[in-house]
Amino acid sequence: MERSTKTLSLSQAAAEFGVPVVSLHRKLRNAKIPTHRGVTIAQCWGVLATGKEAERVREIRARADLLEMKLGKKRRNLVPLVEVQAMIRDAMIAVSAIIETLPQVAPQVNPADPQLAREALDRWVAETRPLLRGRAPAGANAGSQAQK
Repeated sequence: MERSTKTLSLSQAAAEFGVPVVSLHRKLRNAKIPTHRGVTIAQCWGVLATGKEAERVREIRARADLLEMKLGKKRRNLVPLVEVQAMIRDAMIAVSAIIETLPQVAPQVNPADPQLAREALDRWVAETRPLLRGRAPAGANAGSQAQK
């Protein structure tokens, strides 16, 4: 992420951070940061957020992150990893089962008769497409669908 290099006057920076101008100027001067051309937010943060302030900000950010995650779960924007893994596993099992049925179509595919081959492959696609879309009847598997 690119950092902003926008400069602020001392009074603007002090107002942004809610500190007296004199206090900010003293801390910047002690850190040997020139202020005659303005200061950046990063420079101000570097001299103001030390010790307890920095720890407090880290704690506030951590709490905010936790709240965002809880909100995401409530809104269903976030799904537990275990659920996602189960969904992917189930999908991959279905896809694998469908792909395994393709060799059963091979004897029906005749290069000498492209129309017959096309019809056989179209039937296979028609039989297996519902499985990929999750519309297979309960207990059905790709092998029984392809053999119909």
